[in-house]
Amino acid sequence: MKVKIYPLNKVPSSINILRSPFSIQIAIACATLADGTTTIKNIVKSGAIETTISWCKAIGAKIEMKDNDLVIEGTWQSQNVKLQDRKLKFSTRLFESEKLTTPRLMIPILTTINQPFGIKKNDELIDEMALYDDEFEQLGIHYYDEGNVFRFEGAPSVCENFLVDGDNDLHFMAGLFIALAFIKSEEDKPTILALKEPIRGGKTYKSIIRVLKEFGVIVKRLETNKFRIYPNQKFKSTTITTEMSNLNISMLSLLTKKLEKKKSIKIENYAPLSTQNDSKLFDIVKQNVVSYNSTTHKLKRKDQQFSEVELVVENSLPYLMVLGTLNSSDLLIKNVNLKKERIKRQYVIMSNVFSKLGFEIEVNESNILVHPNKVSKKQQLSCEGDPYVAMSLTILALLSDYPLIIDEAQCVYEVQSNFFKQIEELNENILEYIHN
Repeated sequence: MKVKIYPLNKVPSSINILRSPFSIQIAIACATLADGTTTIKNIVKSGAIETTISWCKAIGAKIEMKDNDLVIEGTWQSQNVKLQDRKLKFSTRLFESEKLTTPRLMIPILTTINQPFGIKKNDELIDEMALYDDEFEQLGIHYYDEGNVFRFEGAPSVCENFLVDGDNDLHFMAGLFIALAFIKSEEDKPTILALKEPIRGGKTYKSIIRVLKEFGVIVKRLETNKFRIYPNQKFKSTTITTEMSNLNISMLSLLTKKLEKKKSIKIENYAPLSTQNDSKLFDIVKQNVVSYNSTTHKLKRKDQQFSEVELVVENSLPYLMVLGTLNSSDLLIKNVNLKKERIKRQYVIMSNVFSKLGFEIEVNESNILVHPNKVSKKQQLSCEGDPYVAMSLTILALLSDYPLIIDEAQCVYEVQSNFFKQIEELNENILEYIHN
């Protein structure tokens, strides 16, 4: 899929930062397991959220949109029986896997119900399943490869010491947290969940723990990578406003570059910012690009220019390189370790993009010097399947005088499923989808 981004002629005076899809998916799963009716406020649906909704409907939740709120009647509302005796009523036992974030989140949860189910295969899911073999084995879960379907069965039990590979995805970790809290056990012994290494991407678990707490579920953090989770916890219905996306607000903060002096952008419907790795990116933005008033929630362009910034946030190199072209003077990006495969790949992609745009950069050991520049004509650019490159080029297009076409833009959905919806909130005619 290609996306054509047009220049933004007028910066809006206010922006509604869309909620973190990750937090919304966790909240939907928790609401499905809860007694009573939960309202998740102020959301915009995305493909990943729609898929999570369809899975949760299939196990008995009643879900509907009312204005911008998602209203979920939990599966247990009409079952006045003990937790240990409750059973979900599947309307299907065969689930789709088009959006991988949903299987990652829901597989651990569904296995706790001790009823067999299947997931339709796709190439990405086939590659993913091997990542979770150790975790499934510890839980006592078995899955089988049957043609076009993965079949799951088993009765998971509490593991006093549960060792998790830190390379697992954060959605899978959220599913484990929920599953270990919901799991049925005659003994009220907790699971001590420990990670072999920090989660990939350096992301934290605060987002997961924060949402679970809203539903009355407690996960105790014992050490940096160790948690205590009791089984048989009751999920309570609630009204919740999920986190705003830090990544979206960091990207859109660059729009202040087009603001007149003393003008501001107000963040509407403010909610706490997501606490994943991208929160550090917004810290960098506040230090160098914008003034942020935490009381009025207004963003203003900083008058002073900055000359250097350190690469301390994973996947932020494309963003910082775009920022350098928008700066009024050269920007030195320091501590760029080009021996790291991900950083090297993003540097190569951005170098190719800059070469096509006629932008100049200089590389000296671990530093990249980016010269200010402007897009001089309409161009089609390839992000080569990197979502952070695609998002950064989208912001560049908004602040340019000519439209840019970004190839392979569907990769954005891997990390930020509502990003293009967020861009369309600026102006309904700002973006055009071009399907191959």
